[in-house]
This record gives sequence, structure tokens and C-alpha cells, in this order.
Amino acid sequence: MSVSPVDNERGNWVYWRHRMAESFRCDEGRAAGLWALEVLESHLSPDWLAKVIRREGSPPSEVAASSFHAVAYAELLTLAASLELGRQIPGMARVRHSIDSDFREESRRHAFVQMELAMLARHSDANAALEASVKEGYPPVDALLSKGPVILPVEVRVILLDDSTRAGRQLADALSVGLIGLNFSGDVTFDGSISDDVTDADVESILDAAARATAVAGSENRRVRVEHSLADLEAVPGSLAAPGTTLNIPAGTGPGIRRVGWILRSKIEQVARSGATWLRVDLLDGTWMFTPWAQRNLADKTMVMARLLSETFAGVKELRGVVVSSGRAQAQGTVVSQSFRSGHVFGLSRSLGPHRGRETIVVPLAPGAEAEAMAWAEVYDSETQWLDSALCQFGWSPLVTLVGAGQST
Repeated sequence: MSVSPVDNERGNWVYWRHRMAESFRCDEGRAAGLWALEVLESHLSPDWLAKVIRREGSPPSEVAASSFHAVAYAELLTLAASLELGRQIPGMARVRHSIDSDFREESRRHAFVQMELAMLARHSDANAALEASVKEGYPPVDALLSKGPVILPVEVRVILLDDSTRAGRQLADALSVGLIGLNFSGDVTFDGSISDDVTDADVESILDAAARATAVAGSENRRVRVEHSLADLEAVPGSLAAPGTTLNIPAGTGPGIRRVGWILRSKIEQVARSGATWLRVDLLDGTWMFTPWAQRNLADKTMVMARLLSETFAGVKELRGVVVSSGRAQAQGTVVSQSFRSGHVFGLSRSLGPHRGRETIVVPLAPGAEAEAMAWAEVYDSETQWLDSALCQFGWSPLVTLVGAGQST
């Protein structure tokens, strides 16, 4: 594969340090961002960025978007702090090597969860070892956590977007970008919906019809219907737009929550071979954003997920429980920290600073696993303070200060 001059530039740490130095963040925010980039460069190969670009087509978002995007910036700081604080954690060198040698996003996200477990265990007065052997002659577990008498051998699984959901999201993004462009250029809003049957081939014709309606709506100052068989939509001049005007486009939801069960079943054999007794799963596949299940309240989501996991792993005696998380996701609005508990099934929703949050569901599956479930809940309850505490150890202010904009000069 040939490498373009632009890719050569983006594969150079100097380029991203320049972007951070020129960012809108406050002086300390820029300094912390530069520190984080330097930490990554010191832990990884000089050509790591270039190799990720060749494998994935773009740099990791933690680097590429950190100069302007609050969530990417927070993830950059999290990664840098984890690499530095993890130097003395057993097995961290192997995890760092996996980041430095396997350039697939799935592998990288898997390593990030391993580091997350080590950091949160450390922060909550638990012990952690990564890539630890618990059964002689068998593969290591991804993490071995211990908190008092509780021991948690853990296998990690990260579930990314499947091909159909990824395609659906790309289609939805193309429609959104096109219609938003018409919003600004034509001073209109769109009221109505676009059919779920729309395909990639329909996007251009829908946007063309929307552009024609926009032109008429602007020149005649009236609502104009978008003439397309897959759109029940009107272009509305800004002067006529009223509260309640809504636009619904296909969400690209994919197969939904049941896909989680299908994928996790494939992990059973690996759990049995390694000696792990808990699964820690990050659902980065849209389940937590684009499915009907995601719209439920925390209690309902927790109990539905608990039933799914109990059905999926019924009869699997090796597995004592599963912890499922949204990851440190970009928040859709304000995250209100709240908790739900039913027996020893826990649902946690936690704010993680500006524009970030996590939901975590802990489901014990075996008799006597109650203390283990409680230990998991305590580990993830501590996450709200972790990053600020880590930043403080390096002399930086809390995230809310660092992520802010500086004064214009």
C-alpha cells in the first residue's frame, strides 16, 4: 500500500505536538496534552503512528482528535497516565508490547481495558497483575485482581461495531452531514423522517431532493415537501420553525442486544482454558447507543442484561460472573451518577468528567459469588476520582480545568 504525504505527516509525533500546541485549550491544558503525547512516544515505537495508519487508515482518535475534542483529550491523558503509573504492575510490559505490535483497533481496545482494570484496582486498594498464569500449562488470564480475600481471574472481551451496524452508521452520518449543511446554507430546518429502508444508493438522491426543497422554502418563505419516496420530510424556513420540529433518520442499529449473547458464547472455551472465572466486556458496538435497550432506564437495562447473560452462560460452571460496560463513552447530555441493585446484580452510571460517562452492569452467575460482585462494584465506583487523582500525581490540575479553553489574545 502506498503512503501519501499527508499520511507521512500524520504518522509523525511532531505533527500532533504542533496541533496540540496550537489548540484552543488553556495554557496548562496544552502543556498536559504535550506531556501526554511525549509519554506515548516514549513508550511506543517511533513509527507506531505510521503503522496504525497503514493498518486502520487513520491515527487513533486519542491522538488525532485530542487537540479539539474533549473526550479524545481525556482519553489521551488517561492512556498516558496509565502507561506511566503502570510501570511497576506485573504484566504491564506485555500489554504495552501488544499495543506496540498489534495495530488492529480491537487489539488496542483490549489492551486499554486491561490497563483500566490495573489502574482502577490500584486506585481502590486492590492488587492487579496482567497476563497472569493461574493454571499451569494453560494460557494466562488477561488480568488477575485481588481485593482482600476476593480473587478475580478475568478474561477481557471488546465488542466493536459489526459490519452491518458500521455501514448503517456511515449511512446515517452521510445523511446527517448533508442535511446539516443545508440547514446552515439555506437557513432551514427539516421536519419529519427518512425511511429505515434507505440504502447508500439513496443518499445522494435524498439530499438532492432536500436541496431543491430548501431553495424553494428559502425563496418563498414557506414549508416545502421533500419529494422523495423514502422521505416524509419538509424543509422549514428558520422564521417558521416552531418548537417540536424534529428530524428522524435511520440509526443503523444493527442486530441489537442479542448479538452480545451470540458473541460472548464464543468466549466460553477460552475462559475454561485460561482458568478465568469472570468476563469483563466492553460493548463498543452501538448496543449502548443505538438500540431500543439503550433507551431504557438503568434498572431496566440492568435486569434485561442480567437475564441475557444468565441465559447465555447457563450451565457454564467455570464462569462465576460477567461485568459489562459501555466503556468511557461520550455522554449524550448530562450524566447523572446513579446506582441500581437487585440482590447482588449491580447497575452503575457514573459521570467521568466533562462530556464522558460510563454505565457498568455486574452480574454474578454462580452461588457464592456475591462478595466478588461487590468487589467489582467497588472498583468501578472508584472510577469517578481516578483520572483527577492520577493527574495530580504528575502535578496537573483536574480534567475539568485542563479541558477548558484559554483566553483569546
